[in-house]
Amino acid sequence: MSLETQSEAPSQGAEVDEAVAGKLPLSVFAVTLNEAANIARMLESVSGFAGEMLVVDCGSTDATIPIAKAIGAQIIEHPWQGYAKQKQFALERCKYDWCLCLDADEAVSDELAAGIGELLCDESVAAYRLGRTDFFAGEPAAAGIHRQGGTRLIRKSRCRFDTSRTVHEKMIIEGEERKVDLSFIHFGYGNLEALTDKNNKYSTLKAAEKAAGGKTPSLLRLVFSGPVNFLQFYIVQRNFLWGWRGFVRSVATAYYAFCVDAKRFEIAARAKRQDGEERK
Repeated sequence: MSLETQSEAPSQGAEVDEAVAGKLPLSVFAVTLNEAANIARMLESVSGFAGEMLVVDCGSTDATIPIAKAIGAQIIEHPWQGYAKQKQFALERCKYDWCLCLDADEAVSDELAAGIGELLCDESVAAYRLGRTDFFAGEPAAAGIHRQGGTRLIRKSRCRFDTSRTVHEKMIIEGEERKVDLSFIHFGYGNLEALTDKNNKYSTLKAAEKAAGGKTPSLLRLVFSGPVNFLQFYIVQRNFLWGWRGFVRSVATAYYAFCVDAKRFEIAARAKRQDGEERK
């Protein structure tokens, strides 16, 4: 059972009052578990302009919740449902129609903070796709590298998460999605150990998702997915401009793609063994 501590959604007039008070009619939300090391940085990057900050936590045992409360965030405690379902739960409880989805290990850049108010004024847009500036081993991505991003600034009334996906969430958008040259900052790849742990976790989830969809693993894909992804990341997306960091990130990305396909074969082999045992 979830414990909700936020207030009822305000009327349109209340949104105007919030904007007059110096805050935008914008809800910033995040889902968390033991993010005490990151949550303050994320919330402080938006506290100057966001009319609401909402944190949906699934059982943190560290100081995540008291830190978030001290900065002014509303807290909802809710059991973990998976990335997409948890974020959809959070989205549905946001106060405002315009919502910004951030992870705890992310933050809003100064440029995005300065420009986000203007983006909210365009009634024709249902969602904005933002760029992402990655930090790795203490340094931001070099200039000229392709910035991977995502659909993060959305209208609650016209967007929802695809809850059939277990990882790498995707938005279902009713209306125009517009790409803008403004970025949020991602600190989630602090070092190679953290990057490797995250890739291992996500590749397991992605392989299970593909297996649940009935897709048969491909030996050809297993052989070539790693090299193809390395070339895509290192050459096409110009990560060679980032020196040794770009090379390491490219190898890690290739290994993630390889692991997804290798784990699909593992899942298929395990299912075949179980089926054989049941037939005995």
